[in-house]
Amino acid sequence: MIQHLQRFAMKLIPFSLTVFALHFVLQYFNVWPLSSGYFYGIHLFNLTGSASLFVALAYCFENLKDKAGFIYLALSILKMLLVMILMAVVILGKKDSSMSFALQFMAVYGLYLSYEVVTVVKKLNS
Repeated sequence: MIQHLQRFAMKLIPFSLTVFALHFVLQYFNVWPLSSGYFYGIHLFNLTGSASLFVALAYCFENLKDKAGFIYLALSILKMLLVMILMAVVILGKKDSSMSFALQFMAVYGLYLSYEVVTVVKKLNS
């Protein structure tokens, strides 16, 4: 299980840093202005969500290999529900930058989701 976690971490950390750096450059040039709390919150939520998903999948690949795909699907749906709750709280709060936050969050979330799908499919096919 430790080997699976190390492989996932060695792939997740550079990907997360790349997405963070790209988003930071866009913030630096004020493409979509957003408060720093929201900015770091977007990346913290996505990084912790992906990391916890990979921890659960590492356990599944070790002990429940035949059910790993279904467990990934269930965990992805749970993560998506958490995203919808977070979006509802922020958007219904009627902050000035709620639309900018929602667009940026969904862009970063889409990148992380694409990365997770590619990584899990490669692992399931091996």
